[in-house]
Amino acid sequence: MIKKTFYNLPKEKRERIINAVKDEFSKHPKEKVSINKIVKSANISRGSFYQYFDDKVDLVELLTGEMAEQITAFVKDSLIKNDGNIFITYKEIFDEIIFLIKEKDDCHFFKNILFNLEANSDIIFDFLHYRFPSIELDKKLGDFINTYINPKYLNCKTQEEVSYIFNILILVLKNSIFNIFVKQNDEAKEREIFMTKLDLLKNGLASNID
Repeated sequence: MIKKTFYNLPKEKRERIINAVKDEFSKHPKEKVSINKIVKSANISRGSFYQYFDDKVDLVELLTGEMAEQITAFVKDSLIKNDGNIFITYKEIFDEIIFLIKEKDDCHFFKNILFNLEANSDIIFDFLHYRFPSIELDKKLGDFINTYINPKYLNCKTQEEVSYIFNILILVLKNSIFNIFVKQNDEAKEREIFMTKLDLLKNGLASNID
């Protein structure tokens, strides 16, 4: 877990460390990331590094945290604007993520981060299941659903069913972004496939024939 000592550092030093971590992740997948190179580039000691972070998982959390906050804020604004319609919001999220990655000119960095999350499931498993109790995650998701998602657009009877839909849509989105920035599939084609998947989920997969 990222330690409070890191956030208590002067802004200039925090940014120097972040830039060193980002540079290393831009060049290498997680298993080849060198802490020695990070501490050298950031001009800190290895001992200081472990006063700020426990392990490489913390580094992934650090680098994706800012973007995650931006996307979360965007999702909230989109749901409010669209009366809590989760399907419209997910279409807008897709375009927003593409914009954020391209606008920041961080393709190599995000490709490595996305590859890490896809190929090294231990990162995300550790982050979600060991660093945060499941009851806390469930509460946060439940609060989010109650506050921002309008159930009238979903054929769901319970909050739990709404959370299932929410998680399915996250997986569909993640797959499309991964295909564009890691597999380097055609962006326009992937967007078309993503929108088709959303429409299938929205309209239902079963026919009316008994």
